[in-house]
Amino acid sequence: PQFLIDAGLDFNSYDAHSGGQSPNYNDENLHLALQQFIQAFGESYDGDSRIGFIQVGLLGFWGEWHTYTDGLGNTEYWIPDSLKSDVISWFNVAFNDTPLQVRVPHPSAVDAGFGLHDDSFSFSTLDGEYNGGEIVPWFFWPSVEAQNYASFWQSQVMGGEIYPPLQPSIFADSYPANTSFHQDFTACANNTHATYMLNNAAFNSQYQGADLEYALYAHNHMGYEFQLTHVEVAESVVEQYVDITVEVLQTGIAPFYYPLSLTMSCSLEADTDNIMTEYKPGLEAILPGHTETFTFLNVPATESCLNEIEFALFSSQVYSNNPVKFAQGNNGAFVTVNQIPMPPTTSSSSSPTVSPIDSSSSSPT
Repeated sequence: PQFLIDAGLDFNSYDAHSGGQSPNYNDENLHLALQQFIQAFGESYDGDSRIGFIQVGLLGFWGEWHTYTDGLGNTEYWIPDSLKSDVISWFNVAFNDTPLQVRVPHPSAVDAGFGLHDDSFSFSTLDGEYNGGEIVPWFFWPSVEAQNYASFWQSQVMGGEIYPPLQPSIFADSYPANTSFHQDFTACANNTHATYMLNNAAFNSQYQGADLEYALYAHNHMGYEFQLTHVEVAESVVEQYVDITVEVLQTGIAPFYYPLSLTMSCSLEADTDNIMTEYKPGLEAILPGHTETFTFLNVPATESCLNEIEFALFSSQVYSNNPVKFAQGNNGAFVTVNQIPMPPTTSSSSSPTVSPIDSSSSSPT
């Protein structure tokens, strides 16, 4: 900004990346401007449902927290490590609700429990067998493992950007997967537990045929995936009501990172819009490969209700016209259980009834 230049901010010049100037990151006025901006940013946007995650930038080339110019690291001192810690601290104070991510597992970010993003995804994400056998400690995931932070994804989001030069070819049969600087996308997603990935090529009609099919698979493969696997109905302790127990299986590669509820809806009266909807929170806590059980108590044991029950997923973080979806059912928007039997009478067996689930295939979103 011109006001910082007018106040005396100077620069380091460089010839790499077509040349340019990097600000003097030791400048106290620059520090103050960064702190005040981050504070105002948080006051205006923390918890805004239009924002899924915030990548903490502001420092270095392209906001990527580095000043590489010669391939040797001789200019990396341009950003003081103390300033990186300060920026992390300022963001941590300013944002209490919206999840934050940093480009590298900086010790201060690890201590604060930040998420991470890799903006060279599949280029320098995994080393070893995924990189032609070459071990490269500075690659993204080896750096995460070196900080003992490889399980961060269980509570904090992982995302990034497919390395731009790889975007046009990464889903092609000709892509040299698992060679130097060409890691396989699915392997990278599985190891890092990625939830989202920026990919400009996907929006420029660069994928056709089999390439497009793989790109769609990669899109669906990331993040969460919920399936309703079991429904049981039992007589309630309250007369003329039943308790409905549901099992939800997480088959994705990452959690859902905002509060998420399972909803159950049924008609209280036949051929009317009198709908009962109940909510059970806590689905965001289900990790991949795990199942959780939810019980809806005191559901009316009427034919109108038990004839058709719909289960859906609800989060206040998403737009109503783009709901969180199941990986099954009516395009994932809801799963229907039809014709649940009436509960047994008190004089007959009270064993729970297992009801069929509509498990027709549908791509998760």
